[in-house]
Amino acid sequence: MELNLGIAQVPEEAIPNFREVDWEEFREVLASNVLTLGPPIPILDWQLLNQTCTRLTEAIQCTIREKVPLAKLCPRSKRWWTKELMQLCKNANKLGRQAFNLRDKADHVVYKDYRDMVKLYKKTLVSTKKHHWHDWLEKADDPDIWTVHKLISTAPSDGSKSRIPALKHRVGKAENTTSNNEDKSSALVSCFFPPKPQQPTVGAGASYPKQCELPRKITKEQILRQLK
Repeated sequence: MELNLGIAQVPEEAIPNFREVDWEEFREVLASNVLTLGPPIPILDWQLLNQTCTRLTEAIQCTIREKVPLAKLCPRSKRWWTKELMQLCKNANKLGRQAFNLRDKADHVVYKDYRDMVKLYKKTLVSTKKHHWHDWLEKADDPDIWTVHKLISTAPSDGSKSRIPALKHRVGKAENTTSNNEDKSSALVSCFFPPKPQQPTVGAGASYPKQCELPRKITKEQILRQLK
């Protein structure tokens, strides 16, 4: 049996992170870029309308590339993670280190501050996840609506996917290929857990060799008694 467990790596994707934008600077830069387009003129035909829309779109995209930071997304990225959660996490970790350094002082005020900060961080984390989920459901559109349907209609699980490919195994001299989960489970069980060997049958009148008796320890008194 050969298992090919290679998994294709998902490349990191860099997308604009609009949550960390300084909108005051963004509006200032956008206004300066729009001024470079020249004074507004009446739009009398569709060609001039398309040209104006294209130039305005280029000014907006140029401002986005200049003032919007990029966020690298990978399979482990959390879409609901925010700067507020990052700051609360840092504060909780900082107080936790202070509490550890002052562990010999049980009545120090840092313990209370640490517990309060951890409670605030967990409460904010739960509420952020909840709001992010509701916002995504309200704004879901094709193809996200089908993802929502899949998440709601499927049976509860740990969220993992089947990563076991088709298995090739031998049954006697024939080589079989399994593709469904039941056949894969049976093939793996038969490979990892072979059948129990048969118990040897011994007749009722069978004789067994006698065990050799170990010599007993002889004391000093027994040796002196034999010498007399």
